[in-house]
Amino acid sequence: MKLNKILAMAALAFVAVSCSDNEEPDGGNDKNPAEIQTKEMLVKTADYTVWTYINLKTGETATATVPGPWWYNGVEDKENPENNIPAKFVDPEIKGQVPAEWDIAVHYYEVRTNGTEAVKTNFTKFDEVTSLPAEGWVADESFKAEDAKMYVDMKGMMNGAIGYGKGTINPSLCSWVTKTPTGSMPPYKYTVEENIFVVKCKNGAWAKIKFLDRLDENGKKAVKFQYQYISK
Repeated sequence: MKLNKILAMAALAFVAVSCSDNEEPDGGNDKNPAEIQTKEMLVKTADYTVWTYINLKTGETATATVPGPWWYNGVEDKENPENNIPAKFVDPEIKGQVPAEWDIAVHYYEVRTNGTEAVKTNFTKFDEVTSLPAEGWVADESFKAEDAKMYVDMKGMMNGAIGYGKGTINPSLCSWVTKTPTGSMPPYKYTVEENIFVVKCKNGAWAKIKFLDRLDENGKKAVKFQYQYISK
């Protein structure tokens, strides 16, 4: 009898250790993969003047004007100085507002987080990403309007006077599309990244994102992607 009890206790101890060894590390999915929904979103980005803020948990979006001042590059005409266009800063009319809760924001081909981090994984399928990657995380980077990194006003493009805005972008997320000069027409070839991106959310949740297209069904500028939101 004593031997049977000893063997039973040893078996229970072995099961307990085995279960402990198989636990997911911090950041792992605590849900059955079948319970995690894959959602799709299309964000139209033809309006250079705004950021589109996205709440990945609810799917809600809101737009708000890129904060000013905007910087307009100068144009010099040496043969006709009277046509010179001086560089200047302009305060834009503010439309919309930044929502209280959002996870990523999109402007043209630029993407940023809500002050967190993102990483491009080596995987191309959602189910291959089972937990938060251990390394490779990239934070957002800030830039000034005069750095001429982000278009906000293209109305003066034919005259060379383009308006640029200030803000932040996430270099990792911005790599979702690659623009390669062709030397002919059209001038650029665009390639959408196939790998899965992971974004940390401010509320402790995280999301997997797979970008699909840079145009909508009418050929207009847009960011189309699928995502899975994993609550904390």
